[in-house]
Amino acid sequence: VDFILTVRGRCQLLRENNAKEPSYLNDYCNDSNNISSFISWCDKISLSRTRSSLKAMISQHGWDPMKRVVDMCVRLIRKQQNRDQARHPVDELLKRIDLLLMLHSMHASCSTETYFVDAVKDFIAKLGQKVSGVYRRDIFLPKKEIIKLLHLLFQYGANEEFISFGLRLCLDETHIFKGRYCSGETNVTKLVRCIQNQSKSPSESRSLASDLVVKCLLPCSGSEIASGGENTVCSAAHVRAVLEAFSDIAQTEDADGKLLIHHAVTACATNLHCVTDIFNANRKAASVMDPVTRLYPFMAAASTENIDAAFKLLVADPNLILSCTSSTSNGGKKKRKRTLSCSGVGGVL
Repeated sequence: VDFILTVRGRCQLLRENNAKEPSYLNDYCNDSNNISSFISWCDKISLSRTRSSLKAMISQHGWDPMKRVVDMCVRLIRKQQNRDQARHPVDELLKRIDLLLMLHSMHASCSTETYFVDAVKDFIAKLGQKVSGVYRRDIFLPKKEIIKLLHLLFQYGANEEFISFGLRLCLDETHIFKGRYCSGETNVTKLVRCIQNQSKSPSESRSLASDLVVKCLLPCSGSEIASGGENTVCSAAHVRAVLEAFSDIAQTEDADGKLLIHHAVTACATNLHCVTDIFNANRKAASVMDPVTRLYPFMAAASTENIDAAFKLLVADPNLILSCTSSTSNGGKKKRKRTLSCSGVGGVL
């Protein structure tokens, strides 16, 4: 903080003299020796005071003169928090995120995306910490902040972070939320309750629930994760828990026009139960073509060799076979449409 206040005075002097900002600060930030010397000093950083100091400095001097100071402060705070993971719980990361959100609100066009991407990576790294090969049991997420973390994860995270978060959620033996767990309550059911209670609107809760299923749970469905020497399978029960709370997400299209069943048949190559649960939530979806791949759900399931799912989806609307064959008419000649009953298909199959 003393360093920030010193630079604040220098910026004021430069502003009064209309002088160009020297390169000493940029050189200082990039000097690994100076960075190392500041790491020990960073242990005394008060994030709340740093936040108020930066806010006052940016308001007074503007963004451009202060952007290098901001960059150095964010980098040092991250180094401080990641240097000793055991000493800095998720609460400290949330304070850093609040600082980033404040900076973004003050200057929306500033390049804060890298800071948020780093924060998401650090968040997943904290959840993945292990002691003697076992996930730590003292990493707890505050329920009031989970909506903020989910928004950041889905906006700035990558597939690796999505799957890691999904696997960690499905590890029911290790709780990751603050507060007492009721009998039979899991990480997923507790997260679903948080989404229901903490979201600002029904549309926000549905969007978060859909992203949770598509990005985090479906890709790791059927995967095995190590838990204290034992393998735990990510069960379809976790997906079912979300569908029971948000049944309408199976009828809602995403930005690409895809339904939940279109994601399920490609992601759950070995898990029939996940596909079945999503299909039961919206049976009409079996007859809807994927607007991106131009495949019907039963065709997409067959392409991943999930034969059981493909058969189940085809039986739901057997006329799809005739629809597919009629679209590829021979020599441009129209073929006569025929109807085929479910019992007829059942007899043939």
